[in-house]
Amino acid sequence: MRMLSSLLIGLVGLTACKTANFKGATGGRGKVESPSTINSVDTVENPVVPGTGGTSTSTTNPDGSTTTTTITPDGTVTTSTKTPDGTTTSETTKPDGSVTTATTKPDGSTQTEGKTPDGTVTTGTKTPDGTTTTETKKPDGTVTTETKKPDGTTVVVTKNPEGTTTTETKKPDGSTVVVTKNPDGTTTTTTTTTTKDGTVVVVTKNPDGTTTTTTTTTKPDGTVTIITKNPDGTTTTVTKNPGGTTPGKDPNEPIFVECPENPNHMLIGKLYDLPANSDKVPTFSAIQNRYKKEVCIKQLDVVDREFTQGFPGIPGLIEWFALDINWRVNVPEEGVYTFYINSDDGSFLYIDGTQVINNDGLHPHQEKQQTVKISKGWHNFHVTWYQGPRYRIALELFWKRPGAQNREYIPTSYFARPSR
Repeated sequence: MRMLSSLLIGLVGLTACKTANFKGATGGRGKVESPSTINSVDTVENPVVPGTGGTSTSTTNPDGSTTTTTITPDGTVTTSTKTPDGTTTSETTKPDGSVTTATTKPDGSTQTEGKTPDGTVTTGTKTPDGTTTTETKKPDGTVTTETKKPDGTTVVVTKNPEGTTTTETKKPDGSTVVVTKNPDGTTTTTTTTTTKDGTVVVVTKNPDGTTTTTTTTTKPDGTVTIITKNPDGTTTTVTKNPGGTTPGKDPNEPIFVECPENPNHMLIGKLYDLPANSDKVPTFSAIQNRYKKEVCIKQLDVVDREFTQGFPGIPGLIEWFALDINWRVNVPEEGVYTFYINSDDGSFLYIDGTQVINNDGLHPHQEKQQTVKISKGWHNFHVTWYQGPRYRIALELFWKRPGAQNREYIPTSYFARPSR
């Protein structure tokens, strides 16, 4: 009887054990993975980048992001990472050491940052509404921020280390407002507008509260009339011949040319670049490290105009530059001459080393005059001139001969290159 009881107990225990194991096999055991499959990445080599001969590899990361690295034959390396939410970040490093970083988000906004070997840092941002902002920080501390809005308005703000801030707002209708805030707290505001008939009106509110208004009208035959109302109540009117004031002048002829290839251009100008927000003609002996090159000029007949062509070999230099110009003039007769210089921005006229006219400063095209007695024969003429913010320039030199009723550009037949 005892043996039968023991046998029954053993059978019950065996049955219970089997039942437990069966239930565990179907519902109680979790999924088991090989440790080698956890946190793995998948890297593949892409086809050769079309048109570059470069190599590219893509890696799928554990978080679901994808990183692509491209290397071109010139040594440029670009690494781009796209995250699961659609954000893409790329970094490009060039052989010269410059680095550019760009981030594009799912909402369409973008941000870029570029660093050049000289320490200049440029950051760009584009918002979903289409507004783009570019900020450039130079090693000398100058910061320029350019914002382009969807309506076509462009705002450029430049701050220099000395504390001057210039804000230029250019609107779709072509009007431009330039506000310059000086370290001493004074402000100069220049507003430029163009009417439907092409008349250009420049209104400058000076730091002392006075206003200068210049109106430039161009007739269908090309005649240009410039009327300037000065703060002292006087008015100056200048009428210029068609074609840019010189009869027969080709309006597409470049202003500044290479000297060796143009022996008929007698005025030699030494070209310098300037720090942003310079407010006067520089002392050239103090900025020899900013010297660029020599250029030649045929005539100082640069009527107020837009300047976007730059200089030979330096097409991007369209603002913040200066010229130290020298040449000789063979004065035809002794007598009293009146000289007029019109410039945007500042300028000086010297004859035989003596200052004749001071037209310095940051201003729209503005004319000054002076009367002097000169002997017959060769004289050394010297004009210094600087251009501030883009885009308009002007540089004109006239004389009125003894007994003459009208003034004129000094004829180029009296010119010669300066003595070396």
